[in-house]
Amino acid sequence: MKTVLLLVIAGGLGALSHYALCSWIHGQTGNGFPWGTMAVNVLGCLLFGLLWTLAEERFLVPRSVSFIILTGFVGSFTTFSTMTFETLNLIKTSSWLSAILYMGVGQILGIVAAVAGIEVAKTI
Repeated sequence: MKTVLLLVIAGGLGALSHYALCSWIHGQTGNGFPWGTMAVNVLGCLLFGLLWTLAEERFLVPRSVSFIILTGFVGSFTTFSTMTFETLNLIKTSSWLSAILYMGVGQILGIVAAVAGIEVAKTI
C-alpha cells in the first residue's frame, strides 16, 4: 500500500510539473508548434536515462526509489500520447512537414537526452 501511495504522489507531482512547464513554454513560444510537449518529453528522457543508470549501473539510488520516480513522476511527466495527438492535429491542418519534424526531432532528441543522462550518471 505504501508503494501505491508513493506512486500516486509521484504521479501527481509529475503531472503538475508537466502542466507548469508546458504552460510556461507555450506562453513563451505561442501555440503554433507544440514546443512545450517536446521539451517535457526530451527532459523526461534525460531524467529517465540519468536515474535509471544511477540505480541500475551505479547503484547510487535504491531500485525501489527509482521505480517510484520513473513510473510515477517521469511516467506522468512525459506524454508521448499527447505528442501523438498533437501530431494528428498538425496533420489535420495539412502541416505535414511540421508533423514529421515534430515526431522525428522529438524522438531523436529523446534518444540523445537519454544517452546524455546515462553518460552523466556514469560520471557521478
